[in-house]
Amino acid sequence: MDSYKKLPPEQIHILVADDDKSIRETLQEAMQHVGYRCSIASNGREALTILEREPVDVIITDIMMPHLDGIELTKIVKKKYDTDIIMMTGFVKEYTYSEIIDLGVSDFLEKPVSIKELIIRLKRVLRERAILSEQKKFEFIVNTAKELIALVAKDYTYEVVNTAYCQIQKKSKEEVIGQKIFNIWGEDIFKESLKKHFDLCFTGTEVHDEQSIPSSSREPRYFNVAYYPYSSDGKSISHAIVVSHDISERKRAEEQLRLTMDHLRNAMEAIIQTLALTVEARDPYTAGHQKRVADLAVAIAQHMHLAEDQINGIAMGGAIHDIGKIAIPAEILSKPTKLTEVEFSLIKVHTQAGYDILKDINFPWPIARMVFEHHERMDGSGYPNGIIGNNILIDSKILAVADVVEAISSHRPYRPALGIDAALEMISSKSGACYDVDVVKTCLMLFNEKKFRFT
Repeated sequence: MDSYKKLPPEQIHILVADDDKSIRETLQEAMQHVGYRCSIASNGREALTILEREPVDVIITDIMMPHLDGIELTKIVKKKYDTDIIMMTGFVKEYTYSEIIDLGVSDFLEKPVSIKELIIRLKRVLRERAILSEQKKFEFIVNTAKELIALVAKDYTYEVVNTAYCQIQKKSKEEVIGQKIFNIWGEDIFKESLKKHFDLCFTGTEVHDEQSIPSSSREPRYFNVAYYPYSSDGKSISHAIVVSHDISERKRAEEQLRLTMDHLRNAMEAIIQTLALTVEARDPYTAGHQKRVADLAVAIAQHMHLAEDQINGIAMGGAIHDIGKIAIPAEILSKPTKLTEVEFSLIKVHTQAGYDILKDINFPWPIARMVFEHHERMDGSGYPNGIIGNNILIDSKILAVADVVEAISSHRPYRPALGIDAALEMISSKSGACYDVDVVKTCLMLFNEKKFRFT
């Protein structure tokens, strides 16, 4: 279907230039009958006057005309205007077809002209003109895009590249088009990263990757790169369309954020260690207890394949899980004999006291809750609230096992160390009742198979 038939007639402007009045008028009538707007000129000068006044899509011109012939008219038009030309002449022997076409003429007809044939050829020229116009629009869009765009054949040859692609390479299009990928990027980069993506794309698979590109500055540039399979014949994959989006600013922002977060994390860890030392300063008999609990809790969490960030939170929670002992009188903490029921009830307050100290601090982990729950038990026999089963955080369940294993195996003011075997026997006997089955299983494996030891 001819898309030009859908356009209003005034949008298609044809200019007929011929010194023969009868031919001019006959062709004008034919053009108007088809639906095109048509102007006429008796020579090249008149044709140029019309061109200066308004745009013309196609000029149909004779060669031999007074004042300015068709050849000279064509030369001027091709330099100054976006107009196609169909040449016609009764003196065809004076010019070869190639000579006429080389001037930039879109088609060439010998007089006497068949109106039917002229209309057919005119429609073809208009169709090609429309396609070229769309192509120019597409090229404008592609070449003004910030993304790097390239069309690469299956033999790794660049066939099309946009301006941005050339700029990143500091080369002209002529220096890139026709070259192999490895000639532009180098053999090493091609073999190590690019080739596998192109080869996969050539099988018909869309590929996405993040790649860094060496830069003249000290920092590389980073791109999200998409490889889209393309078929030039609609049957088999012949090319890869590669679109690269610059994400260097985002990567730099992410790196800056990472450094900031690392700085804040280090500061937070230092604060937590200070709090831990504050607790141990009041309870010298349990010096190192919180660190050892944290070490075992982290090992259990790692072997249970918890997320790295969650493991970091457990490490922080373990390091200050007894922070609430600040609120307990020092003489009770260091009492060398068995605690009375009243004294033990005061010791139990440390979980609530620790929670109250930490609850308003905006940690990235539920540390206050871990501190609050580390003496809770699966069957509800723990304190302070007698929480049952899955209502207890897994983080707290891990700390509970690590805490009791370290406490039983270590020296206390009121008793000597009972040893690791006694600690493991105790958690094993109460697995499922007081302690989480999976946590106990992992803890036993660490000591029995992985040879974990407190340091």
